[in-house]
Amino acid sequence: MANIGAGELRRIASFCTGLAKPGSRLILSGLVDWASDEVTAGYTALGWTLVERVQGATEWVTVALSLA
Repeated sequence: MANIGAGELRRIASFCTGLAKPGSRLILSGLVDWASDEVTAGYTALGWTLVERVQGATEWVTVALSLA
């Protein structure tokens, strides 16, 4: 689970993927709405699948991913 900014989440995507096993879940929070699609795309390019995207009452977004 990570609750940090979009730039940091993009920088650690390969690292997180390297630590994960197939079937692993990853929750990314602390994302602003305008950056969440870009971050999600970076993780899906590494083999993650979007499981759920939750928009809060404000601009904050949480995404849940699963590694194939």
